[in-house]
Amino acid sequence: MDFTYTHSDLDIFLRDYYFTDIEKNGGGMRINDMFSFYFLLNKLKPDVVVESGVWNGQSTKLIRKVLGDNCKILCLDPREIDKTEFIDTNLNTIYYTGKQFIDFASLNLDPYKSNTVLCFFDDHQNSAQRLIQCIEKGITHVFFNDNYPVNAGSHYSIQHLIDNDTRDKFILGKQYSYAINTLPQIDLSKKDDLLKKIKTYTVFPNIFPGIIDLFKGKFNVSGFFNENDTANITKYNAFYKNRNEYCWNTYLTIE
Repeated sequence: MDFTYTHSDLDIFLRDYYFTDIEKNGGGMRINDMFSFYFLLNKLKPDVVVESGVWNGQSTKLIRKVLGDNCKILCLDPREIDKTEFIDTNLNTIYYTGKQFIDFASLNLDPYKSNTVLCFFDDHQNSAQRLIQCIEKGITHVFFNDNYPVNAGSHYSIQHLIDNDTRDKFILGKQYSYAINTLPQIDLSKKDDLLKKIKTYTVFPNIFPGIIDLFKGKFNVSGFFNENDTANITKYNAFYKNRNEYCWNTYLTIE
């Protein structure tokens, strides 16, 4: 499956799937990350999407818009969604939020064919633990928002696992004050065995190069377009003006 962006992909997204509430989604995914999520959803067309981390519901809205009425969406979040935000009334969207919250680790996915399920994590939990849980559930397709590089991020990411980021900030009790991760660090002696389970690994680029300013410093990210591409900056200005709001969206498949 080809995961290379084209101008046509951007045009279709802006014409048919973009909605203005994306720009108001502070604390959640903005347009550049939403585009890569749309791009994957459109390519993969899963029957079921597990959304761990719902926030204001804008990614739920995108999933429904891209995949149509028949897609099953399972929404997990310990926080109740504000009634002023997007709550899907489609009966194929099931909410395990607030008082009805179920963590992904305890979610029963046995009723669904595992290779038709996409698990989407934007929950700021230990991603290596989430990967282990997906393996245990027989999941093939996984998508991570906030797949932070070394020395960035409030939680342990798959990129941290790959690049051997050994900071003690990933250990419960030593985390940053703003971290919400509740999952313990994995046994890093089993790192190589875990990485062998990853069959494919795609980090989607930013649309334009940007500088991501995080707690631990500033991080340069590459883009689909050149930073001096005046014509495309004008045409795709919605992406350009949000170029510094990017979180290394990553799709992987598990053997």
